[in-house]
Amino acid sequence: MFVLDSCCRTFFEPLPQSIGVPLDTVVGHGVVAGLQWLLASRLNQHLTSQDWVLACLCSLVSLGMDVDHFIAGGSLSMKAALNLQTRPFAHTVAFLVTVVFFVYLAASKGLLPAYTPLLVATAFGGHQLRDSTKRGFTWGPAALGSSPLTPYYTVYLPIMALVPLLLSRGMSLINPNRHQLPI
Repeated sequence: MFVLDSCCRTFFEPLPQSIGVPLDTVVGHGVVAGLQWLLASRLNQHLTSQDWVLACLCSLVSLGMDVDHFIAGGSLSMKAALNLQTRPFAHTVAFLVTVVFFVYLAASKGLLPAYTPLLVATAFGGHQLRDSTKRGFTWGPAALGSSPLTPYYTVYLPIMALVPLLLSRGMSLINPNRHQLPI
């Protein structure tokens, strides 16, 4: 996972934005989110087809977060999406906390599977953490500001290494018998 993320930085950043950014998004955000889900699943049991499906879903949720660039840019143009004056709404910590809270409420009422808050938190949180190494965390509306850049080697990588362990623990708390998680 760490090698993959480092390769994204090394190989995709020097490319023209129209090529490098989509590749970095797919590999850096999508694949890393899916791998985190798979690693956490593997810590609890042998991987099942359900784990692979959920890992793909985690990847798609992480990738889907970048749709907000196009919404904020008001166009499907890559140029408009990449040249925003402020961070788009889904890239704020306030959005992450709000979405995970409402997904948790829906899951607690049985409207969504119990693991859904973990999946959304993994996908969105990992995406925002990775972006924070380049832009800092954006707390909410522009008036709330941003944090300094997250140090890559001393903060980002250790946190990303801990995510599968914490996620695995969360999965076992939700359902100790992981083989019976419904999709």
